[in-house]
Amino acid sequence: MKLVSKSILAFAALGLFAACSSLGKMEKNIEDVSYQVNPNPLEVHGAKVNLSINGVFPEKYFDKKATLTLTPVLVYNGGEVAFDEVSLQGEKVTENNKSIVYKTGGKFTYNATIDYKPEYEYSTLVLNIVGVKGNKERVFERIEIGAGVIATPYLVESDENFINMPHGFTRITKHQQKAEINFLVNSSSVRSSEKRDTDIKELKSFVDTVKANDAITITGVVIESHASPEGELRLNENLAVSRGKNAKSVVSSIFKRKVDDSSDEFYNMLAKGEDWLGFKALMEASEIEDKALILRILTMYDDLKKREEEIRNLAKTYTEVEDQILPKLRRSQITVNYEIVGRTDEEISALASSNPVDLSLVELLYAATLSDDLATKESILKSATEIYPTEAAAFNNYAVALVKNGKADEAKKAIESSLAIEDNAYAHNNLGAILRTVDGNLVGAKDEYSKATSLGQEVSHNIAIVNILDGEYETANNNLGSEVNFNKALAATLKGDSELALSVLKSVNEGGESANAYYLEAVVYAKLKDENNAVASLTKAIALDASLKAKAAQDRSFFYMQSTSGFQAIVK
Repeated sequence: MKLVSKSILAFAALGLFAACSSLGKMEKNIEDVSYQVNPNPLEVHGAKVNLSINGVFPEKYFDKKATLTLTPVLVYNGGEVAFDEVSLQGEKVTENNKSIVYKTGGKFTYNATIDYKPEYEYSTLVLNIVGVKGNKERVFERIEIGAGVIATPYLVESDENFINMPHGFTRITKHQQKAEINFLVNSSSVRSSEKRDTDIKELKSFVDTVKANDAITITGVVIESHASPEGELRLNENLAVSRGKNAKSVVSSIFKRKVDDSSDEFYNMLAKGEDWLGFKALMEASEIEDKALILRILTMYDDLKKREEEIRNLAKTYTEVEDQILPKLRRSQITVNYEIVGRTDEEISALASSNPVDLSLVELLYAATLSDDLATKESILKSATEIYPTEAAAFNNYAVALVKNGKADEAKKAIESSLAIEDNAYAHNNLGAILRTVDGNLVGAKDEYSKATSLGQEVSHNIAIVNILDGEYETANNNLGSEVNFNKALAATLKGDSELALSVLKSVNEGGESANAYYLEAVVYAKLKDENNAVASLTKAIALDASLKAKAAQDRSFFYMQSTSGFQAIVK
């Protein structure tokens, strides 16, 4: 066996001691190294925690042959998470790391990002350091350099708007019953055959219905009378007036002892004279071979007398004009306007519970708005989906009721049914709200909201919540518009407008004291380094919600004042 000389062993031992000694010295003097963490405490924005460190090594600290690997770590209750590591080296190390000169010292800058998790809020930022020199390694005792994470964006209130489709119910609905009386050329006499026409018979039957039904009220009659445009202008105007009067007599006789038509405003008589527009419309809709030519010729004449003459000539040439077109223009059009008073709220509510099949979709959707009981709303709207399975509104509104009853999974299926029937903005908004509140899917929620922006501010409000969680605070503030609520104040806080935030929070609390509003107010004052007001607002918040005491005790928003007597007095 070859023996190693004692001198060689001694030299090796001396080298090992020197290596360990230099790393030990670096660890011993680690407090001489400064680390400026920005921000400190850290902050979460857009579900990311960004860390920036500016470090300074003093002169004659960094061993020329040593390498230090630094790893920032967030330590939280139950675990820890590391940022990316960074290595720094002495001036004689040949690796490709940032070099720190022994004699003068040096600076380094570090930036890294991790995804945020709720457990990171109550944490501490430490630095793991491993020193290497040659083939020797030393793990330094970790040092604390920061105070965890401020998670103010996650104070956002989940007050998404789930939007019902309008029920469309009106108590009094307007309707019309129409009839028409046709006349012979140059005549205003009402022929017996006209009185036996189907539309006049239907008018008589309708009047009998009105007489027997107190819910129907005739509000007036419009009689619009015309003459065909081939006659002389003045004659046509007189004919229209005369035809209107005779048509009124027919209607009045039908109303006799059944409808009170004595009011001066009951009949609206419109004598339109010769009906040139009607002539054009009938011609265009006809199958007359030369209709385009006929209309082109007639439009050449601005002079009404000349046009009338040409129409008479055309009628002699084209029998279809004489037989099919002109007779339809010699008429009085009768429009009976009436109103129907619908069921009372009491009647609708009773039927919605006992026999919903007797109600229209509109009535069922309206019935759901008449009850404050969530279970009743859900039951009524479930009936609507069963009775009207092809109506998107039934499923959309049923979904809203399910959400309010804590049945998000069923609600999602109902929304999908609504969209399968009809692509509609209401269901897209509601699906977006479920994706955000239940699934935490911000991307999916935003996509659904983009298909519902036509619904206005209610959807903009929902989008603003996503904006806040995405770190888009200015956009959130704009989407919330002139709203006065917690999330408006939160968006203002996060975008750095403390004055607006405090103004909104004051209005919120004037409308009804809110623990969350007072808590956010305390956060704003803490940002402003106004400890007295921060403590006062926090005191009010905890008085309204005792659970906020534990939250405040660990909330890094109050880090700079956590050791003060005023803060300790309210959270201990």
